[in-house]
Amino acid sequence: MRIIRLALFLILIFPCLYATELLPWYGNTLEIETRAAFKLQGYHSVATDHHSIKRPACDLFFELSAGTSYDDYAAELEILASDTRYRNLGLDCIKLTGRYRLLNDIVADPVSLVSGITISQVFKPGLRNLSSFHHGGIEAELHLSAGKEHSFMQFWTSRYWGVIGVGGADMGYPWVRGDVAWEHNYCELHQVRLFANSLWGLGHESLKLKHHFHGYGPIRHQCIDIGLRYSKFFPCNGLVVSLEYAFRIFARNCPKEMNSLYLSLNYPFGL
Repeated sequence: MRIIRLALFLILIFPCLYATELLPWYGNTLEIETRAAFKLQGYHSVATDHHSIKRPACDLFFELSAGTSYDDYAAELEILASDTRYRNLGLDCIKLTGRYRLLNDIVADPVSLVSGITISQVFKPGLRNLSSFHHGGIEAELHLSAGKEHSFMQFWTSRYWGVIGVGGADMGYPWVRGDVAWEHNYCELHQVRLFANSLWGLGHESLKLKHHFHGYGPIRHQCIDIGLRYSKFFPCNGLVVSLEYAFRIFARNCPKEMNSLYLSLNYPFGL
């Protein structure tokens, strides 16, 4: 019941819920994109430098976000809550993202290119949560996304894009992010995405579960997740419902062989 009450509270108080949007394309100008998402993830063990440790967990995440764009600028605000093995239900972090479009392939540039920065305030329980990749109390990540669309008549039919990012926190070592994806669109009614996401911590320490965990800042962690997303569009009201599954195919000093399931609702409206 705790989880149900929090989910209802977040949906009523905040207009959206989802992960940071780093696509190199924006939505409609001055249209607020509101999302509500729920994530369920589970794993049986945690990988260290030398062996795997059995540590089963089933985690719940609720993500809230609202974003908009104007001309070449875009901004997004997110709130993340979690209920995991390592902490009780509560706020995990708050993120603010600002982005600037350098190139736009929709208006004849060779590719779309968008730069940006994400700043996060991480709460102490979230920092000590092994299921969340947090490195410090205050985090900042610079990211650059690039992509190319292929269109037929008024619709884009397929597109591919990637993101690279470099981040740092008020403690520990930097990290590097690398994501790639390919998408297919059918008449703005159905979309399918294949993706691979990776995160590489540049710390020097191995993960030791016998000691208190204070974030991934000093840890040499690595992971690669692959997944599939299906999105259904409802043209009558602009609602988008998405279901996504991801599996961790490589892990070092973090949870291994993790299965993740997302369910998200996206409802845009004009200012």
